[in-house]
Amino acid sequence: MSEERFDRIEQRLDRLETGQARLETGQQALTTRVDDLHHQMLILHEKVIDQIKAIPDPVPQLERMMDTKIEGLREEIGRRLDPLEAVVRRHFGT
Repeated sequence: MSEERFDRIEQRLDRLETGQARLETGQQALTTRVDDLHHQMLILHEKVIDQIKAIPDPVPQLERMMDTKIEGLREEIGRRLDPLEAVVRRHFGT
């Protein structure tokens, strides 16, 4: 092979080595950023879990609301049925 051809091969190898070094540096930087992102995601995950735990249980409030509504319906039904029952008792003597 000619000296010129050896020079071209050597230059190409140098470029490959330089490119590989840049890739390794970029990969290290990316790995660091991914590790940082992972850490941040863990922190956010814990924060969300804590926020979910802090949400009050809606069941007791819903039970109170239902009890109130049921009592209101009982009163309304009673206001309508009591006069009818009184008429029926008077009429049939029960």
